[in-house]
Order: sequence, then C-alpha cells, then structure tokens
Amino acid sequence: MNRAVRRRPALVTALALLGALTVTSCTGGPVPKAEAGAAKVTDPASRADLKPFYGQRLKWTDCATDGYECARLTVPLDYTRPDDGRTFVLPVARAAATGPAKRIGSLV
Repeated sequence: MNRAVRRRPALVTALALLGALTVTSCTGGPVPKAEAGAAKVTDPASRADLKPFYGQRLKWTDCATDGYECARLTVPLDYTRPDDGRTFVLPVARAAATGPAKRIGSLV
C-alpha cells in the first residue's frame, strides 16, 4: 500500500480536530445577564482619564516597506491607571485597500 494513502486519513483527522478546536474556542455560549448590583461596563473612550489616548491624531508617513504607511500610537502601560503617566509607543502600519469592496477596516 502507498504511504501517502495511509497518511491522508491522519492528516484529515488532524485538520478536522484543529478546525473543531478553533470553532469551539471562539464560541463561549450565551452571555449571562447582569445581576442586580453588578458593575456596569462602560465604553473606555468615554472615560476622562483615557481621552488623551483616544483623541490622538496619528501622523502617517511612508514606511520602509512599499505600499505601507507608518505611525506611532501612544498607549497607557496600565489601562486601569492611565493617569499615572506611564506609557509606551506602539508602532502601527496600514495599507490602503485596492478597492472599496476589499476594505476590511482597521485593527490595532
């Protein structure tokens, strides 16, 4: 019997298992309703101590790689204490979509 034929079921099984694990790790089931007295989750952009970070205007410049633009995004080191002054600069890059139908949005 050909070795490639014997290995194929194992490969198919491994890929099926990987796919199943990926799907189940992304689905956590229904989100429970908030209990009485539970803390309400607020939009971080509405917090006064985070406004300097969310209000940044990035200065996009050409990157060393053709077709990309680069900028620097300042973020707090600890989002639970953004006003302690500790920050770091996160380099970010973007590439323009080749057509309106191919736009997928931004991800930081």
